[in-house]
Amino acid sequence: MAKEKQKEKDAGGLGAAATPAAPVAVPKRSPLQSKAVILAVIILVIVLVEIVAAYVIVHSLRKNEEEKMVKEKKEQNKKEDADSRGEDWIDEKAYGQSTEEVELVVNVASTEAERFLKVVFVLEFDNVKYPNLITALGLKKPKVKNIALEVLSTKGMQELLGSTAKLVIRNQIKKEVNKILTDEEGKIRDVLFHEFVIQ
Repeated sequence: MAKEKQKEKDAGGLGAAATPAAPVAVPKRSPLQSKAVILAVIILVIVLVEIVAAYVIVHSLRKNEEEKMVKEKKEQNKKEDADSRGEDWIDEKAYGQSTEEVELVVNVASTEAERFLKVVFVLEFDNVKYPNLITALGLKKPKVKNIALEVLSTKGMQELLGSTAKLVIRNQIKKEVNKILTDEEGKIRDVLFHEFVIQ
C-alpha cells in the first residue's frame, strides 16, 4: 500500500486522474464558415485603415486651416497697426501694379476758396489677377478724376487734418472707383497718395 501511495505521489498526486485525459473535440468549421471569418477580418482591417486615414486627413486639414487663420490674423494685425499709426500698409506678398499719377487741386470746403488741397495719387491693383484692369482704368480716367474731385471737394479742414483723414479718403475713393469697374475688369486694391498738401 505504501508503494501505491508513493506511485501516486510520483505521478503528481493525481491518483485516479493520472490517466491521460481524452482529447477535447474541437468542432470543425465548414469551408464556408472559414471564408466568412476571413472576410470579416479583412473588412474589419479595411474599416480600421479607413478610420485612421480619415483621422489623419481631417487632422492635417484642420492644422492647415488653423495655420492659415493664424497667418491671416497676423496680416490683419499688421494692417490694423499700420492704420492706427496712419501709415500705408503694403501686403508683402503682392505689391501689384499702379496707374499713372493723378493730380488734382480742389478748394477746401467751408473756407470760401481761401484754402485749397493738392493731391497726387495712384490706384494700386493686382495685375496678375486682373491683367486688363490697367486698360480699363486708362479708359475710365476721367470718371476716376471726377470721383476723386467729388470726394475731396466735400471735405472741410477738420476732415482733412484728422489722424485718420487720409485713410478715410483713400477708402472712399477706392469704394467709389470699384463701383464703376465690372467684375471682369477687376477691382483696385488701394489708393496711394504721393502728395497731400493743404495750402
